Amino acid sequence: MNKRESDHLFMIGRALVLLTCIAIGGIVIYAIIRYAYPFVIALLFASMLHPTVSWLEARIHCSRTIAISLTMIGVLGVLCSLLVYGIAELANGTRYLISVMPSQIDTLFQAINVRVMSLYTHIQTIVQGLDADQQQIVQQQIEQLVNSSGETIKAIIQACLSFFPIILSRLPNTAAVFICTVLGTFFMLKEWERVAVWFRDFSPPFLQHSSRAIQRSLKKSLIGFVRAQLILVSISSVLVWIGLSLLSVNYALTIALCIALVDLLPYAGTGLVFIPWMIYAFVQGDYSLVIGLAVLYGIVLIIRQVMEPRILSSQIGTHPLLTLISMFAMYQWIGVAGLVFGPILMVIGYALTHAKVPNAAWKYIRGPKY
Repeated sequence: MNKRESDHLFMIGRALVLLTCIAIGGIVIYAIIRYAYPFVIALLFASMLHPTVSWLEARIHCSRTIAISLTMIGVLGVLCSLLVYGIAELANGTRYLISVMPSQIDTLFQAINVRVMSLYTHIQTIVQGLDADQQQIVQQQIEQLVNSSGETIKAIIQACLSFFPIILSRLPNTAAVFICTVLGTFFMLKEWERVAVWFRDFSPPFLQHSSRAIQRSLKKSLIGFVRAQLILVSISSVLVWIGLSLLSVNYALTIALCIALVDLLPYAGTGLVFIPWMIYAFVQGDYSLVIGLAVLYGIVLIIRQVMEPRILSSQIGTHPLLTLISMFAMYQWIGVAGLVFGPILMVIGYALTHAKVPNAAWKYIRGPKY
């Protein structure tokens, strides 16, 4: 074996070692996220609250425990206030729906009844012109349609009723996750400086430099990702507000703000509001509103899909084509969730590339002599 072949074998061996370490690290990270995700969330919260705790500790000259307690009490107070406000608004909205919905439901059923009766009369007129065998076939098809509709409605009602026991059964797990997250955040903040000193003392310089570079790139990219989502939601809400105002819809601004909140949900989007609204308007016979809502929904959807890759790339720092490819590839792989996880993976990949992690891996594979 000559020197060149031995060098190639040496590089292959180092590559296999690196791939094995990456695979083991991926399995460990997956296991941690799968079985210890409250502490992963606690680590994220601790990293976000650490600057505030340090500033408070130096500003009022108190112990770190007191600074952590004050910071966490403030954050929990804000979150609880928002939760109480949301519950109060939900209660007011429910009270309003209870007072309004009976008349709306009566109107809806009257419209459905009129349409069903007219359709039934039309079908009966057609059936009467058929012979006996054809009438029997049509009657059987109608009976099958009625039975299948009844089964579908029954399945929908059962699914809705089974939703509440699922929520109640998950309350203990949710409480345990909340408690573990709060306690984990507290203890991680308390030991933050000690862990940082330990990492600085026992890790090699190149790892410290790479970790700091990855942290800076991830922070910049994630802030850009959040900013891009807020820009997209703002554009959608403004378009919805203008469109509803042109359609002379009452409370256009309030509805646009509600749609903006729904648009923040990864799997929902504006269609969660527009599609039921269009169905309701169609049943009510307000065809002009149906057409207007359909056109507005199409415009919002097209503009968002066209602008999302460009805005994400401008805020994150990647090329629009790469962002579009990542979104499409992840959509083909895991479905609608890929439209969210695609840009997130792009953010992580951009941070690793910006921190020159691939270059360090290639240098390791080639060996010290290069």
